[in-house]
Amino acid sequence: MYRTDIRGYYRHILKHQVAGQLHWHIADVVCRDLCLQWLHYSIEDGGEIVTPEKGICRGSALSPLIGGSLLRHVDSYFATREEIFYARYMDDFIFFHENALAFTQGNQATA
Repeated sequence: MYRTDIRGYYRHILKHQVAGQLHWHIADVVCRDLCLQWLHYSIEDGGEIVTPEKGICRGSALSPLIGGSLLRHVDSYFATREEIFYARYMDDFIFFHENALAFTQGNQATA
């Protein structure tokens, strides 16, 4: 078993990548523009509007949806790997392999 997560995932998400997905998947202009506003602005406690330079806000109900959608390609890749059982919850991953050394050998090769 090997367990890991993407450190600082939400603050490292590229806004232009999210904007591209929003343009691709949301046909309704009003809805898409509303989502783009969410992407670029965050309302903090006290009503202050903040424009974060990097990443997306973590406190929004849309954040897990957007964050998860950006990892679909990872899910697709591991779906084809029959020797590895893989599960993901947002940016947390767990991998199982019948050979426990498979993960430690892989870590040593990349270290």
